[in-house]
Amino acid sequence: MGIALLPGIIKVDDLPDGALTAVYTQGWAWIAIWAVAAAAGIIAQLRMTARTEADLVASYEGRRPF
Repeated sequence: MGIALLPGIIKVDDLPDGALTAVYTQGWAWIAIWAVAAAAGIIAQLRMTARTEADLVASYEGRRPF
């Protein structure tokens, strides 16, 4: 959405109808860009969560329970 708002392809007035509806009216290419950006965000969050979890497990492996 931000990519389409900056050059004025989508107007702020179009957004109350729904963010995806505003993109859909501009054509299928914008939907593809939106889908790729969403997938990239999901993948980045999953990788970051897995890395944080692995670091947390590694930090607790050497500790004694008492």
